[in-house]
Amino acid sequence: MEKRTVVFDSELLIEAYRFEGVKQKFPNHFHDFYVLGFIERGRRFLSCKQKEYIINVGDLLLLNPYDNHYCEQIGVEPLDYRSIHITPERMRELTETLTGTAFVPEFTQNVVVHAEEHSQLKNVHTFMLSGDTGREKQELLEQFLTHILENYTAPRQVEKEVSQGIRVACTYIEEHFTEQVTLEVLSKQTGLSPFTLIRHFTKEKHVTPHQYLTTVRIGAGRKFLEQGLTPLEAAGACGFSDQSHFSRYFKQLIGVTPKQYMNSFMWEGLGEKHGES
Repeated sequence: MEKRTVVFDSELLIEAYRFEGVKQKFPNHFHDFYVLGFIERGRRFLSCKQKEYIINVGDLLLLNPYDNHYCEQIGVEPLDYRSIHITPERMRELTETLTGTAFVPEFTQNVVVHAEEHSQLKNVHTFMLSGDTGREKQELLEQFLTHILENYTAPRQVEKEVSQGIRVACTYIEEHFTEQVTLEVLSKQTGLSPFTLIRHFTKEKHVTPHQYLTTVRIGAGRKFLEQGLTPLEAAGACGFSDQSHFSRYFKQLIGVTPKQYMNSFMWEGLGEKHGES
């Protein structure tokens, strides 16, 4: 028996559709919203943007606003289908929540075969139809969309801007490592939110901004020790608040204590003097 259910979630501000036992053929059309869906039963022939697909159970359907498409049943088994619909305005709000930067993504694949994310979408959909009002529903949506944005969207101009911001942050750290370089300072210098800065800095550099700053400071500390400064003097000169922090990070990164490192240059200097005499 055919059943069609439509629910608008007033918390998530998105729609959920569920079709059960549907045999309808849908003519060529488009929507002004995003469609993210999957088939639970049946098979469908889909034509989308001049490409043809056979959609099976477990495949993920990703449609951008204004992607023209049509579909029809394959075989005798009717369609059981779930989807969520997100307006571009709402998608922009969600991307800002997830990444710290508001943008409208573009899906690069309309059909993802045997997508692992379809189970995440089903969980979100089930919560929406149940009318649940807990925080878990929001978290499930955010987890699902994070996977989708990372794996199935095109490179964006905003990513180029973020990469430029990361370069600005690195340069600022390298030039101001003796100062108090906080996340707020870097955010102001780059124009990136703290969330976006940490996330993309770590992704590009494989260390956090703080770890990058520490590495730069230790590199400077080595040079100060080579020039004859004591560990205490070197710690202050490269921006550490006390010698203990300097010594701990120095040994972690260099493998020896600042004093051992300093002594190696002292012995070299003594050897050179002895050779000259």
